Amino acid sequence: ALPGFIDIHCHGAKGCDTMDGTLSDIETIARYHAGGGTTAFLPTTASSSLEVILRALEAIGQARSSGVDGAAVIGAHLEGPFFAYAKRGCHLPIYVRDPRPVEYNRMMEYADDITSMTLAPELNGAEALIRTLVDKGIVVSIGHSEATYSQILEAVGWGASHVTHMYCAMSTIVKNGPARTIGVVETTLLMDELTTEIIADGKHLPPELVRMVIKAKGLDRVCVTTDAMRGAGMPPGIYTFGPKDGQEAVVQDGMAVMPDRTGYASSVVRMNDLIKILIGPVGLSLSDAVKMATIIPAKIIGTADRMGSLEKGKDANIVVANDAVDIHTTIVEGEKVN
Repeated sequence: ALPGFIDIHCHGAKGCDTMDGTLSDIETIARYHAGGGTTAFLPTTASSSLEVILRALEAIGQARSSGVDGAAVIGAHLEGPFFAYAKRGCHLPIYVRDPRPVEYNRMMEYADDITSMTLAPELNGAEALIRTLVDKGIVVSIGHSEATYSQILEAVGWGASHVTHMYCAMSTIVKNGPARTIGVVETTLLMDELTTEIIADGKHLPPELVRMVIKAKGLDRVCVTTDAMRGAGMPPGIYTFGPKDGQEAVVQDGMAVMPDRTGYASSVVRMNDLIKILIGPVGLSLSDAVKMATIIPAKIIGTADRMGSLEKGKDANIVVANDAVDIHTTIVEGEKVN
């Protein structure tokens, strides 16, 4: 018996994506990931038009208020659209832009349903956005960014506290003549003020990089997340990341990649798959691996008072698994959902 897994970065599954913008789509995602031991998650958006993002937020709000069959919806994770163009990853370039109050203030109308937001802190207008998010109690995560150490230092001063999918779509050491400037990768490893997340699917990062992040940050500052897209649980083929008109990705061999094979386009795994990688190639104990999927993400998003561990008074979110971490039963708030 394990605490239910908490996925703070999950786009989709079974052909559905958060950006499809309906309660039915979110329930399909919730039901599929519950089969991998997820008992609570943040449906995650992608860079798109304001109208499509707002429609997704509306659906997430409905899922929170009415409940869904499957993993519980804690709130939204807004991933984009305020990214560095060169670090956009699989987000469509036409939708990547600088933050403007006229846009993000519309998003803030749904602030009660937003848990976190990923953004590039070096963009023009980022300071005002970060301060607005912090004022609303929303976790600010640095990601899809070309920021340097000094820029990240400023962002932490404004209230940024987390870093999205470590090593993916972020700056690293830049050499300018004889001088070197560190980027998001090194600053994340250095600063205790920042937590981070790892897509431990056995594809995005080799085991030694996962071990290095944990060694540098300490276990209590690193969680795992699926970053799963709509191709999760589907046969091999072509699927779009984010909205239905989003970036096409090739799903095959247990991964989703860009059509030119130059990068990944999210993942197609569930949370128990991550635990298997952590206790297998990475070499963690089951206890430490489970912490990275339960109490640590709960602390990062501020829900540890009610989930993340098996304790009296907390939500009855429980996973029953065998020694290989194959899921037998998933219980969400006392109800069997898988």
